[in-house]
This record gives sequence, structure tokens and C-alpha cells, in this order.
Amino acid sequence: MVWGAGPAEVALTSQFKSLGLTIPLLFSHAEASTLYTKPAGAAGDGVIIGSSIGGIGPSLPANYPGRSVITGFADTFQKNNGYYPPEFGFDAGGAIAMIAKAIGSNGATPQGVDAALNHMTITTGDGTYNFTPTDHSGLSVDQVAIARDQNGTLVPTEFTKAMIAKTP
Repeated sequence: MVWGAGPAEVALTSQFKSLGLTIPLLFSHAEASTLYTKPAGAAGDGVIIGSSIGGIGPSLPANYPGRSVITGFADTFQKNNGYYPPEFGFDAGGAIAMIAKAIGSNGATPQGVDAALNHMTITTGDGTYNFTPTDHSGLSVDQVAIARDQNGTLVPTEFTKAMIAKTP
């Protein structure tokens, strides 16, 4: 398991494969991006990567809750940037949506934003957040995907496919 970010992970992937290692190579959400999968190329095939649910958006069933939000963000991002959004793109888009909703419902004061965020439910490319005064993470574990690099595309692992199948 490698918790890192940047081009070093591409070099590590290449070296890992060239050594013939057969144990799984796992990366954090930071590599859930074509900025990793494309330069890693064939050496990245099979690498396991943590991701938001949006990272595997094209693999989600049509009836998956929040798929339209994920697809809407991803389509706009891809049209403007020429590639599928990375993990951090989904994170930033979600943060902007949260702040906009908080300001829209309670005003732009720090107290108003805080009050709104403490009682907010919102679906973003990262999944559906349910914030409470005691839960500032807001995401449940079923909103996190474990993906596999397959020819430069993040696809769900069997574990994530089973999780998705259980989603109402």
C-alpha cells in the first residue's frame, strides 16, 4: 500500500512490475486519475486504487442514486478539460456545491455556513453526504470505491460491485 501522490507512483508502478512482483499494488485516492493511469500504461493494469464513487462513474448502473450528479459533473469537466475528472476534481466540485448550498440557505456569515453544514444532505460526485453536528465526514463507507486500473480506466473491484448491488 502506497500513500503518496505525484509522478513517483508512476515510476514505482513500473519498477514494481519490472521486478515481477505478484502481490497486489495498492494506491490511495491521490492516484485515482488519468494523471496516474495514462503514464503508468500497461504497468498499471491491475493496480488497486481507492476512489470516490465518482471515479468509477461510467461503471455505475443507470439507476444508481446520484449517478446523474456524477455524470453531469464528469461530462462538463471532460468537455472543458479533455479527460475524465480526477479524484481531486470531484472533491473540489463537491466542496463548491456544499459552500454554495450553505450560503444559499443560511447566508454568507461564518455562523450561517456552519449551521447549514451541520445539517446538510447533498449529493456530489463523491457521493451523498449526510452531515450532522457530530458527523463532519458525512460520507458512509458505501460511498467509497475500491477500483482497479484496467487499460487506463478505473473500474470497480468485485468488492465494490457487491457494494453497489446492495445500494437501494
